[in-house]
Amino acid sequence: MNILEGVPVKKQKDMSNQQMTDSYLVQKLSERYSWVKDVYANMSGYVHLSEKHILNAMQSAEKEYPSNLKVTDVDAFITENIYLGAILDFQRSTDVLFDHVYGWAYTKDDPEKAAEYLRKQSITKEQEQG
Repeated sequence: MNILEGVPVKKQKDMSNQQMTDSYLVQKLSERYSWVKDVYANMSGYVHLSEKHILNAMQSAEKEYPSNLKVTDVDAFITENIYLGAILDFQRSTDVLFDHVYGWAYTKDDPEKAAEYLRKQSITKEQEQG
């Protein structure tokens, strides 16, 4: 409800009373989805002004020895693999979001069952660690 009221996620706390900053969420999601850290590091460069904006808008004016660069509004020099990789990363990230939304809905519908599931998860993690 806080999100719908305009409170940024980073200003909220999770069930463990931890501030839900980007770095904390990346750390927690990486425990379940090993690829999250790399995708976050790569994709955040597109969200925040960075070298990705500048480099993706530039191409070499010379093929062999690129000492001159030009800025262009045409991204024809960006390979299809770069676009496909970005699409895949956004798709996987969206799948994670849906997974968590489903979990939230499940928890709201049956809090006792959700609490039991969390207890089992906690026991499993303790057994794996020790």
